[in-house]
Amino acid sequence: MPNKPIKQGYKIFALADDGYIWYFQLSSRRHGIEELEKVNELTPTGSMVLQMARLLPKIEDSHFIIYMDNYFTSIPLFSILRKENISAAGTTRPSSMDFPALLTVLRENWSTKLDWGTTVAVVVDGVLCIGWQDSNFVLGLSTVHTVHEASSLVTSKRNRPGATSTNARITREVFGDSPFKLLEIPSFIDDYNHHMNSVDLANQYSKLMTLRKLLTGHGYLCSTGC
Repeated sequence: MPNKPIKQGYKIFALADDGYIWYFQLSSRRHGIEELEKVNELTPTGSMVLQMARLLPKIEDSHFIIYMDNYFTSIPLFSILRKENISAAGTTRPSSMDFPALLTVLRENWSTKLDWGTTVAVVVDGVLCIGWQDSNFVLGLSTVHTVHEASSLVTSKRNRPGATSTNARITREVFGDSPFKLLEIPSFIDDYNHHMNSVDLANQYSKLMTLRKLLTGHGYLCSTGC
């Protein structure tokens, strides 16, 4: 992975909630994803997500929503998860499998021309494909959100972007002279921003525990109440 500080090694894919890891899968360049049950309609990565999702506990009258970034998302994966009563939401790439050509064209050719807040949506195989104009045309998939109901929008306090930000002109026009403003944004975007940090939290907790153990072992911290 040439763009990473540590360029070689193995990956650990994790399914986490609020910093707690439910399950994880090891992966290496030589051996691929550990004990993978490949699903014909999915890529190996999509099969891995489905495999971990199926291990979630079955709780009566409740269901899970899994948030993931564009490395994992695809319409076939979300469609299968939906049929198994597991909701999903996340950003996606224009090249994602079966993604609508209309949203791809808008992303590639109109992302600097649309008004801020423009929302375009297409349903494919039970999956909502969303395009929303912020400083760029953000693409996403969801099986739990809508774009046509009152609950589809939430009010969020947002800060005016700096003049040097990418495509700042589009967003700065909405703020005028105000340094911040209450704006209506899609609930999809708000939920994604609030629920996408569980694996990061798990990493932070892990590093904190390692640091505590190191310091405690050298007598810098007490062992009680630390």
